[in-house]
Amino acid sequence: MTLELELFQQIIKHKNMAKVIGPCFGLDARGTLGKSIVFSIKRGVNYTRQVTRPKDKKSDSQLQNRAAFMDGVSKWRFATDLITIYAKENWCYYAAGTSESGYNRFMRYYLKANYDSTTKEKITPQVIPEPQ
Repeated sequence: MTLELELFQQIIKHKNMAKVIGPCFGLDARGTLGKSIVFSIKRGVNYTRQVTRPKDKKSDSQLQNRAAFMDGVSKWRFATDLITIYAKENWCYYAAGTSESGYNRFMRYYLKANYDSTTKEKITPQVIPEPQ
């Protein structure tokens, strides 16, 4: 029995990630084999895992969170009269040196300013936060 076959059987049996020493069909493998196994590399280590199927939860709380994010994204991308290119550059400037982008920083402040985290309700009127 080959090493690849043993690893594949372990993955199917235990549904765990397996560290791959010599991936299938060569020294490096990436991608999906059929609809059951994925070969990949993370931090320089080859690994193999079972394909996961994400579940789309449609609870009221999840739908409200998605609506809040879609609202913020549309403000960033399409409302050029509300968020000018200059303001976007400022968001990117304030995010420099941190682990977030200007867009991520804008979204964080936008969601804090416009949505109550305890009740998950939209606060009106909508506020476009100043770059900070």
